[in-house]
Amino acid sequence: MKKILSNSIVILLIAVVVGLFTGRLVGEEGIRTILSIKQITGQIIFFLVPLIVIGFVAPSITALRQGATRLIFFAFLLAYVSSVGAATFAALVGYQTIPLLNIRPAEEGLRQLPELIFRVDIPPVMSVMSALLLAVFLGFGALRTNAVDVTRLLLQFRDIVLLLVRRVLMPVLPVYIAANFAALSYEGDVARLGIFLPVLAIVIVCHYLWLALLYGTASAYSRKNGWNVLRYYGPAYLTA
Repeated sequence: MKKILSNSIVILLIAVVVGLFTGRLVGEEGIRTILSIKQITGQIIFFLVPLIVIGFVAPSITALRQGATRLIFFAFLLAYVSSVGAATFAALVGYQTIPLLNIRPAEEGLRQLPELIFRVDIPPVMSVMSALLLAVFLGFGALRTNAVDVTRLLLQFRDIVLLLVRRVLMPVLPVYIAANFAALSYEGDVARLGIFLPVLAIVIVCHYLWLALLYGTASAYSRKNGWNVLRYYGPAYLTA
């Protein structure tokens, strides 16, 4: 039982249920507090995202061998082509499936969310794209110049980011999710789940189909079993 409750996916599902019930039970003052918690936890999460990008991407590039410039640019080219292909695939699937969901405009009579009791703005140090570009430049520069001190610093920064993910992001994320669903439940707009869940299922299936195509192609080219990597994507995508 303890092992099940320590699973991140189970914790997030519990957060959804707790949020739905809480939104039904609390009054206006209670939801104002919950909305403030949602705003603060959201700010913390979005503040951490650029740090996570830098902390994971830059050290990974420095771990490559010297002379891996072509490999790096080839990887980015593949990523761009994959993004365009995935977007095209998503558009085709969306045009075929979304009309079947019978999505209707929001009904009248929903409760208005009150103002927050207080808010704390924590702007990220940079945008996600800026963080990605900085991570690539730092990693590539440290690799080409054999900057041992910078490489060691990036590895230490990665350890710090991992600590922040474990001790800050993972505890805060369920609270943020619970607060979001509490707000939906308070509004009386839980009916959105009837749309959200099928769309989420479509997204996950499409992700796996596209990943299967990518890893299938890579497996055929490298003559290695891509399933050894693909099988670990389940918890990651369910959490996302």
